[in-house]
Amino acid sequence: MKLKDDHGVYFQDVGSATCFIIGTDIDGSKRIGGSECRCLDGYFGVDCGIPEAVWFDTYRNKYPETRLRRRKVPRRVINGVTVNHEFAMFEARLHELYPVVDVFILAESNYTAHGDPKEFVFLKKLRRGYMKDFQDKLLYVSLDTFPKTSETSGWVADAYLRYHLGINGLPLLKGLREDDLFVLSDADELPMREVITFLKLYDGYSEPISFALQWNMFGFFWKKSAKDNWSKWVSGAEENPSIVSSVATLGMLKKVLFNNVFFIRTNVFWRYYEVFKRLKKYRDEQGHLVKEWVIGKAGHYAGWHCSWCFSPVDIVLKMDSAQANDEPRWGNMPDKKNLTYIASRIAEGVWFDDKEHFLPVSNTRQKHYAPGYLLQHPALYRSLLYHPSHALNLDQPRAPP
Repeated sequence: MKLKDDHGVYFQDVGSATCFIIGTDIDGSKRIGGSECRCLDGYFGVDCGIPEAVWFDTYRNKYPETRLRRRKVPRRVINGVTVNHEFAMFEARLHELYPVVDVFILAESNYTAHGDPKEFVFLKKLRRGYMKDFQDKLLYVSLDTFPKTSETSGWVADAYLRYHLGINGLPLLKGLREDDLFVLSDADELPMREVITFLKLYDGYSEPISFALQWNMFGFFWKKSAKDNWSKWVSGAEENPSIVSSVATLGMLKKVLFNNVFFIRTNVFWRYYEVFKRLKKYRDEQGHLVKEWVIGKAGHYAGWHCSWCFSPVDIVLKMDSAQANDEPRWGNMPDKKNLTYIASRIAEGVWFDDKEHFLPVSNTRQKHYAPGYLLQHPALYRSLLYHPSHALNLDQPRAPP
């Protein structure tokens, strides 16, 4: 698959100002003489190109003293995703990110992380035309082995499919450039289109990049609550973001991370001396901006992380699929796999330890409550979007099932 440059029009001259079209009230800017861009809600900066997740709490405190500059040609973005049975979030991903992601590399194994054989369920559906309107940007990579070491090492079990995705997927892409971006995602993590668009269109930010994602549990109607610690006291946030290391340029992947995309994910790896030497050379001799950057914060998220957002039946599948040395491993506990029990946890917002309680989301109309595509199709995704007691869900089968 050959990558092509994006020749879309993202900016427009309005008088003496150059404005990001999606983030600007163009008519309003013209009415004030075209000397500046009048930003729409959720966008900031001189050209209205900085989305709120990026603005808070990074550029708000630095602007305009930043190195940000518009690119002449947008970066290409590759989104690598490992999957098991997360179809609803996969559908949301393609609808949300298809316009701004150049290639989705989809990696699937016919073994669970526990080592049990299973079908290539995504491949089977794709061959039958599933998401056919998006398949021109899909690159599918299969893994048909399960390393023996994964039976005892959770680290290997967690890393191997991601490693396979990068080492076998990226060489299939032609025309790659070192400033192209690789975005690594678990199937239940979805960055916002606005954030990916910003990363495509601008230079001058550092890498690697983490996303602060809204952390939902069982569905978008529960949020992970913040722990009672110093961080909660300082931030005042009741909810706990999910911070996931996700993004690096292909240059960093090649010159620092040994082309192993899993190393984007782990902070431990940066401590190794050999990596430190490569990183220092990448930064000092080649002039790259190297500093971990977290996009987003509570209330101004960079996307969504919907954990355990399944039906009770599929939650059992997730429990059984977990790696062997997960602690605790719910798949080893028959009482936790009872469907009635799981349904009660979803309804009450309580974790499987029967101790941790999640925060209810009372306002389902709040900004960025859930991915836009899901909200546009409530009948299809109502069981993920709304609490079981919601009017749309009463006396109805699950949707999606």
